[in-house]
Amino acid sequence: MLIDFPPSTPETKISLYADDVLLYSIVKHPADAEVTLQPALDRVRRWGRKWKFAPDKSAMVVFTRAYKPGNDPLLFLDGHRIPSQPTFKFLGLWFDSKLLWKPHIDHIQSRPNNSNTRPPIQEPHQKPDGLRGYSLRQRQQNEPGKSGRSGARFTKEHNGRESIYPSRNTVFGNRDRITQLENQTSHP
Repeated sequence: MLIDFPPSTPETKISLYADDVLLYSIVKHPADAEVTLQPALDRVRRWGRKWKFAPDKSAMVVFTRAYKPGNDPLLFLDGHRIPSQPTFKFLGLWFDSKLLWKPHIDHIQSRPNNSNTRPPIQEPHQKPDGLRGYSLRQRQQNEPGKSGRSGARFTKEHNGRESIYPSRNTVFGNRDRITQLENQTSHP
């Protein structure tokens, strides 16, 4: 299907992921992008005639930190003008025109906190009939600033005593660090 997709040119780059197409060009002034991007858009439109690209799902973002960047380029797909937007979501990331990541960070912070909605931990235990079963217990989060390491901590009660165990991520991080140190010592 994508074997005959129009290739990138030195002036215009094309990136594909599943059904998403990204065309971009690096130019000194935004208006110069019309000269490089419009022919590439036309080639992609001709290639995708049978796929019916949706112009309403298309958007354009001019990435620049210039104080006065100039007018946005006029780009068209199937005779419809591609609208310019200050932010755009692409592959799950929010990009803004200044590439400051503020919209993406705001989006992540505005989502409901999932740490309290995590599924309970299942622990194996012996049933009276001799079969092994699982009991559930809730994870507990350390208070912010109390732990020297990040990651969820949970407690386990054993014979009336409570012990603190690190989260799985911390254990795997330590294992990676140990492996790295072993490789350094065995291969000087």
